Amino acid sequence: MERYQFEDLISDYLENTLTIAQRKSFDSYLESNPKAKQLVDNMKNNINELNELPKVKTSAAFMKNLQGRLSAERRIPVESTAKSFLGFTPLYATVMTGLVVAFLFVSIELFNPEKPNLPILNKTFATHADEGSISNKHEPTENDDNQNLADVESDSLDQLDDDIKKKDYSKQIHLVND
Repeated sequence: MERYQFEDLISDYLENTLTIAQRKSFDSYLESNPKAKQLVDNMKNNINELNELPKVKTSAAFMKNLQGRLSAERRIPVESTAKSFLGFTPLYATVMTGLVVAFLFVSIELFNPEKPNLPILNKTFATHADEGSISNKHEPTENDDNQNLADVESDSLDQLDDDIKKKDYSKQIHLVND
């Protein structure tokens, strides 16, 4: 018998509900383990001491009175000791306000058109715009309404391909078995 099996069977042993085979196995475990025997003896002593305590007597209307008090307590609204602002305690309201202010500040700084936010990206876009490869401005002409996009002979993507230099990576690749 293992310790966990022993612990599971202690209650059944004390209540005398074990089968004969289980009881013999339990008794042999008790003989081979003095700490287990001490545990069972302590439990027997606790049960005996609890049984010797005087019984508490209550009036016949005890349960009825108890149920009435519980019902009355349920009807009384519970008052919150902490004040709240829009459902938040002062601490959480302060934290939430700080987060909202920080979000607004970051949003304004990121999307401010007068101030460059990311100098590296802005410089890159400005360089390409100066070269004419990327243009986000379109100047209308008188032929815009009549000109079909499929009839255009030049492709803006061809111009981007010329700007991108093809790199040779063949000398940089080293295989394991080479």
